[in-house]
Amino acid sequence: MNSFLVYSFLLLVIGTQLVDAGKCADCIASGKHWCVTVNECGFTPCVTSIGKALNCPELPDKAHAYDDTFVRSKILVTTAAAFNSNPQKCF
Repeated sequence: MNSFLVYSFLLLVIGTQLVDAGKCADCIASGKHWCVTVNECGFTPCVTSIGKALNCPELPDKAHAYDDTFVRSKILVTTAAAFNSNPQKCF
């Protein structure tokens, strides 16, 4: 139950930060700082601020999205084979 609440809270916090990505870039383009703490432009005093557009939160690129099938069938197998203490020849 507690883990569900933690995950729900994290999803809420991350989701609200990702929604404001466009606002952050617009704020920095206008010459101000984006305040991460309150998700507002030019808010002072701000504990954590962003001064470069590169650091604005943004949604991940869908072309590089996580693919569980790829990870399980390619990456996990390759990693297990590379770090095996008793390697065997494959036929």
